[in-house]
Amino acid sequence: MATAEERPAGQYRLPLRTSADTEGRNAKILSNLEDASENLTILRLLANAPHAFRPIVLLANALVVRSSLPAADREVAILHLAAKNQVSYEWDEHVPISAAAGVSDAQRHALRDPATRDDTLFTGAQVLALQICDDLLDSHSISDERWAAGTEAWGTEPLIDLLLAVANWGAFVPVVIRGLGLEDGVTWSG
Repeated sequence: MATAEERPAGQYRLPLRTSADTEGRNAKILSNLEDASENLTILRLLANAPHAFRPIVLLANALVVRSSLPAADREVAILHLAAKNQVSYEWDEHVPISAAAGVSDAQRHALRDPATRDDTLFTGAQVLALQICDDLLDSHSISDERWAAGTEAWGTEPLIDLLLAVANWGAFVPVVIRGLGLEDGVTWSG
């Protein structure tokens, strides 16, 4: 099978599903996404798994639209995870979302290269979110002190929303992106 770089533009491992070629709730979800111009390639590909599609969309919606974590803090974390995991597709999808959430161009530029990031560009809560991301991905845990700092900064529910965001965009989404062939063989341009 060809890698993402070798496939012709717009050719994927699976068909891009639409509301016209799906049924039931999945057709309704895709129709709503199409109507809102949120016709994301990854979701159209995931619609090929009809039983998993709706729960995945509901989780993403809960973490982006309904989260109690401040949107800018969430987007800083997601962009950091995309850079850390070298997932260009994820980065590109969240640049406009992060802009709408108030993340500046300077912050995005700083996040693009984690090794040279200037933390003075971020709020204390955003730096804490970055530290929690790193703790969970690097040591697979979060210390009691960091947990206490998170509950002080945001409260329990937003902290749990951050943990779920790290699980989703730090592990689940990169695996799905690479598995679907959206990014295999792509070199991160950091």
